Amino acid sequence: MFYVLFFIVFITLQQYIMLNLYILVLMQNFNENYINLDNPIQNFADLTEKFKITWALYCDETQIYFIKKNQLVELLIYLEKPLGIGFIPENQDPDTLPQLKLEKKT
Repeated sequence: MFYVLFFIVFITLQQYIMLNLYILVLMQNFNENYINLDNPIQNFADLTEKFKITWALYCDETQIYFIKKNQLVELLIYLEKPLGIGFIPENQDPDTLPQLKLEKKT
């Protein structure tokens, strides 16, 4: 009869411990991703919004998904790091930057 009591107590304690571990992992992820000022989710949202605003400057109103390939280098220069170059050194002309070899896929 003791084995039934042992089994019930063992299963109950095991479930309690596993539930606490699950809650611990959730709380740690919440702390890392939402409470910190430098969290990856907020950084991604901010960078996405900056990219959308910058992209809108270079695309036509009729074709919002496409920009001209000669504007791509300028877009990368205008975007801040980590999305783009962020700046051009004052002694370098933007026209002398390496040209990107973009080819249309068929």
